[in-house]
Amino acid sequence: HPKFEIVAYTGGLIRVAGFGAVVIDISGLEFAEQISILADHDASLKGIVGRGVARAEGGAVVVAGELLAGEATDKIVELQKSGFQFQASVGVSPATTKRIRAGKKLSANGQTFTAPQGGITHVLTGRLREVSILALGADDTTSVQIAAQRDTEKMPGKIINDPIELERTRAANLATICAKHNNPSFAVDGENVTILAHAIEQGLDATKCELEAIRASRPKAPAAHIRQYGGGCNRESLECAILVHAGYSSLAEKMHGAETLEAAASLHCHSMADIARCSVQAAGGDVHGTPSDILTAALSGGDFSNALGNAQNRVLLNAYQSSPATWQAFANVRSVRDFKTQTAIRPSFVGGLSEIVDGGNFDHGSLTESTITFSIDTFAKQYKIGRQSLINDDLGVFQDVLPSLGRRAMDSLSDKIYEVLMADAGSFFSSANSNLNTTAPLSSGSLADAITAMRIQRDTEGSDLNLQPTTLLVPPQLEHSALALLNSIELRQSTDGEPTGNPTQNAVKLEVEPRLSNTTKFTSGSSTTSWYLFAAPLDLPMIVGFLNGMQAPTTRYFGVDSRAGTLSASYDVHFDFGAALGDYRAAQKNTA
Repeated sequence: HPKFEIVAYTGGLIRVAGFGAVVIDISGLEFAEQISILADHDASLKGIVGRGVARAEGGAVVVAGELLAGEATDKIVELQKSGFQFQASVGVSPATTKRIRAGKKLSANGQTFTAPQGGITHVLTGRLREVSILALGADDTTSVQIAAQRDTEKMPGKIINDPIELERTRAANLATICAKHNNPSFAVDGENVTILAHAIEQGLDATKCELEAIRASRPKAPAAHIRQYGGGCNRESLECAILVHAGYSSLAEKMHGAETLEAAASLHCHSMADIARCSVQAAGGDVHGTPSDILTAALSGGDFSNALGNAQNRVLLNAYQSSPATWQAFANVRSVRDFKTQTAIRPSFVGGLSEIVDGGNFDHGSLTESTITFSIDTFAKQYKIGRQSLINDDLGVFQDVLPSLGRRAMDSLSDKIYEVLMADAGSFFSSANSNLNTTAPLSSGSLADAITAMRIQRDTEGSDLNLQPTTLLVPPQLEHSALALLNSIELRQSTDGEPTGNPTQNAVKLEVEPRLSNTTKFTSGSSTTSWYLFAAPLDLPMIVGFLNGMQAPTTRYFGVDSRAGTLSASYDVHFDFGAALGDYRAAQKNTA
């Protein structure tokens, strides 16, 4: 196989569609063990022309290896033999970047740059994924040397690694080209700039310089209108624009207010691609590339990627909060700091307040601790938004995926809570705890008995706890009976002179939970006839814990996945929670 050595990047300023001016910090680059060599950044199988190993050398990125058999390889070797000088381009996945504003200085790779209009994207760290052989590279000081001879023969050509020498050579070539066209000029921000000065500053190669010179020499046509986005394009207005475009106008106004909603409308974005272009242009980036280039730039960090993630969080949270959650009527919510076993304490002072005579001493109460332990776990789901979905304005993620994930997040939390309740760990419900009745079905009498049993619960010192029953929880099969018990004015006709009113009317609030009778999913404790009575959440019937108090799922952005043949934004939905039975005295169960 023919051997090659490529000077893939010389550490200078390059122009990348969608990003504008870019400087890659070579010291922050990570090299894969094998670097794919492609033709014209074609990541399909037909575009693979070789493989190599990369190294940093003399302020440049150099890749050496061998070409592989194929139609594209044959064409490259044939053109190289005829004297064609190929250039190279690097495919880097940025990990951390920094924007350098126009006019500011940047020192990197042993060179100093002055940021041109639009600024510089400084790639601080990243991973070199591939190197492409092409006719014109973003860095026109790159070079490709191919040896078609046997492996033992020395490669032809001299590789120039000195950036200063390369830049001098480039400037001399540009001067020759511009002189041929009398070095024409064109207007930038109202000032005339010569093509030579422009070409040197912007890092143009010889071909691009000559094209600019030819254009500047032609008669000037009326200027075409290019949409400009004003100062109202920021993270909040972008998020509003995304929500409005996805069909969540009321949610956008609720979260950001009418003023921000108006700012979003003033951007005149009619698609996700428009919103991405607005973000890139507002940041000073190049918006003249393909939609794919612009989306890559927009998703690689900055306002658009953050706004897209925030908008997804809003839609997810909206669906989550709209889902039924019967447990909220009786569960005590706790914030926990980590995933270790947590301890909840229900303290009660022994005895009442003691009478103190004038000048006497206070008695010290002792604290008895009833401890409850629980822990939390992580529940997550990953998903991606593909390039085609954004370009084609496919809103399925916002209209189908996120609402579904929001509802499923609440379902998962409710599943966990009722699994713990019905499992009855440690005989939480028992006759010994005076909170279990196994003989009476739901009726006015059994409900009254449960209410009484809770009201007379006492602490270990015999003090009344003054518990107030607040919630009756039943499966769907008992809903009609429960409604009759709680809503009827009368329960029976009196024949013995007793009152005919309903003693349990509006005594507690009713919650109907289908999981209680779901014997398919909950094999432990599920029943069509069992029902529960709970005190208020403050009395700790059950505990539900959330990591750092986050009581809702959250989306997390992992960046752009630009592996061969793909381009997508990767996210996950994660939710950290746990549940435990609390104070047995604040709960009653009837199983008949």
